[in-house]
Amino acid sequence: MPRLARKKISRHLNRQKLANCYISTLIKDETDYCAKTFSVATCFQYDFLNDDADKLPENLRADLANPNIKWIIFINPPYATASNFERKPNRTNKDNFSMTAIRKLMTTENMGAASRELYIQFIESTKIFPIVRHG
Repeated sequence: MPRLARKKISRHLNRQKLANCYISTLIKDETDYCAKTFSVATCFQYDFLNDDADKLPENLRADLANPNIKWIIFINPPYATASNFERKPNRTNKDNFSMTAIRKLMTTENMGAASRELYIQFIESTKIFPIVRHG
C-alpha cells in the first residue's frame, strides 16, 4: 500500500481537503487502492522517471499553472545508485535499473555521476515540466 494510504494523517483529511489532493504512484494496484480509499482525490499512475508531463491529469496541469495555488508536496522518491563496479561471484549489481529517460536527459546535460542516483533523477524530473518551472 502507498505510504499516504497507510498513515493515519491521510485518514483525517476531510472530503473538501481531499478534493484538492493529487495522489500518484507507479504501481497500478496502489493507484486503484488510493482511488477507492480517497474517492474525491485525483489518483493517477505516473512514472516520474520515464513519463512525459503530457501524462499528468489535465486538472493537475491546470492547477500547476495557476500562480494563486499554494502547494504542499509529499514525496517518496526511489533511493538507489547504479553501480559500475565489477560483478563479484554470487552477488548482483544494480547496473541497468537507473537507465531511465530522465537519466538520458541528465547525461546529455553533462550532470555526471549524479545521474545514476534515482533520487536525483526524481527531483530532476520535476524540472522538465514547463508548468512547474515558472512557479
